Amino acid sequence: MAKKFDRIPEDNGAILDNTIIVCMSCAGGYHHGGQTDWPLVLVGGMANNLRMGRYIEYPKYRETEHRTMANL
Repeated sequence: MAKKFDRIPEDNGAILDNTIIVCMSCAGGYHHGGQTDWPLVLVGGMANNLRMGRYIEYPKYRETEHRTMANL
C-alpha cells in the first residue's frame, strides 16, 4: 500500500507524504506479553507532523508517565 501511495501525486509530493499507515501487532491476550508491549510501525509523512526513523520505548503500564494505546 505504501509503495502505491508513494506513486500517486498530490500537491508537492505524493499521497504518502500526507498519510499515516499504522501496522500493529495483534497480541491482545495475556499470553502475548500481558497486554503491555504493543509494537507498531508508522509509515508515511503525515504532512511532516511526525519525526520518523525513531524507536521510542515509553515507561511500562502503571509506571510514571506510561502511555496507553488510547493516546494514539
